[in-house]
Amino acid sequence: MSFLNLAFPAEAALPFAQSFFGLIAAYVRPALGLGALVTLVMVFKPLILGLAQAAVLLVKPRKSLEQRILAHKFSGKMMLNRMAMNTACPNRVLPPNCATWPRVTDPVPA
Repeated sequence: MSFLNLAFPAEAALPFAQSFFGLIAAYVRPALGLGALVTLVMVFKPLILGLAQAAVLLVKPRKSLEQRILAHKFSGKMMLNRMAMNTACPNRVLPPNCATWPRVTDPVPA
């Protein structure tokens, strides 16, 4: 310990202070960067969502009104068909008298 450490105690504590503030900065700097990134995403969220929707439309265009109506009608018919099958054979076992289900043993037409 020299005479200068007694005369200038701040310079003696400087290495500790540098390492302490360096450690704090190492933890605070990423948190501030992450906060800035989150803020930018929140500000530009409508723009980002619009660009994402435009990209989805480029890859998979929307169906026309006629196609959507036909798909809705077809899904309704399929639902009625499923309901009819469930009422005819509720436990999905193929009894010999259940004519609504195709027989497993029937040959496949060529």
